[in-house]
Amino acid sequence: MRLSPIFGPDPLEVGSFSILYRRTPTTYTIGNTSKKLTDLLSLSCQGGKVEIDTESYRFAFLGGGGNDETRAGGRLVLGPTEANLGITYLGGKSEVEERSVWSLTAACVPLEDWSMRMEGALGIENGKTSRAFFFATKIDTPTYFLNGEAFSVGSFFPGSRRDQAGSPFRSGFVMRTSRSARPCVTTGTMSSATHSSPPRSPMVWGSTSSPSHSKTARPSPPPLSFPGLGTQI
Repeated sequence: MRLSPIFGPDPLEVGSFSILYRRTPTTYTIGNTSKKLTDLLSLSCQGGKVEIDTESYRFAFLGGGGNDETRAGGRLVLGPTEANLGITYLGGKSEVEERSVWSLTAACVPLEDWSMRMEGALGIENGKTSRAFFFATKIDTPTYFLNGEAFSVGSFFPGSRRDQAGSPFRSGFVMRTSRSARPCVTTGTMSSATHSSPPRSPMVWGSTSSPSHSKTARPSPPPLSFPGLGTQI
């Protein structure tokens, strides 16, 4: 889109735009839009988007174009936040390639301070089939905090984590003496990687973990000296 300015010969260029209209529980968007459908799938395009958010179900659909490609995606989730199931579709087609992904998700809150979510997906890109899996859990209590995730992505999986093929695991641990106390955050790194797939298999597995350790260290005791012997211990 180009507009002639009031002053100067150079035209004005509009790189992106969007118009949003909301009437609970539905939201409409026209223009440049994007949506993170799941932990493994996301979509951005220049077109339109419709979202419906209620207590019993959630629905989202968007479609349009981008980079000489026609794109479309949708997601339906049934159930409340405490326990729900979802299905997601993502597709794109151009003159040289075609891709599509189907994904199933599940999420639950077993306890008040503990939540889990998981996802399994099957993708096809130019006739090549690939799979992906994602799992995450979070525990947040007044005493401690734990957040971890693990995923495995095939080499030809047409999703948002296709550049991170492998299965990293990240975790953190924070201790609090009370809700108002300052948490003791620690850092540490341990990493390992294994290749359990056959040589021709596109699936790669690995792992990375970050355990927590206290930053406070006890001071070293002074050395023991023996003047008569001229030695120190």
